[in-house]
Amino acid sequence: MLADVELITEGVEAGTIQLDVFSGQRLVDVTYAMAWWSGVGLLVTGVATWLAAVGFGVYRRRAHRRQETSGEVLRSTRPNTTPSMELRRAVRAITTNVSGVAAATAGK
Repeated sequence: MLADVELITEGVEAGTIQLDVFSGQRLVDVTYAMAWWSGVGLLVTGVATWLAAVGFGVYRRRAHRRQETSGEVLRSTRPNTTPSMELRRAVRAITTNVSGVAAATAGK
C-alpha cells in the first residue's frame, strides 16, 4: 500500500538503489521498511494537520458567534492587537519559513 516491494527489488537489481552496508534481499527489506514507515509518518502528519485545521476553524467560528450574540469583545494578550491580527502574523511567519526552506532546498 505505502511501498512497492517489486519496484524496490527492481531498483536494487538494476543498481539504482545501492548501499554500502546492505545488499541483495537485506537491502530490499531495509528500503521497504524505510519507505513504508516514511509513508505512514507522512499520512499521520497529514491527517493530524487536517484535524488541527478543522478544530481551529470550529473554535474560531464559535468564538465569532459568541462575540456576535453576546457582544463580548475578543481580546488578545498583546496590547493594540486582535486575535485576527495575531493569526495573520502567525500565518505570514509560517509561510515565510516554509517558502524559505523550499527555496533553499531547491537551490541544492
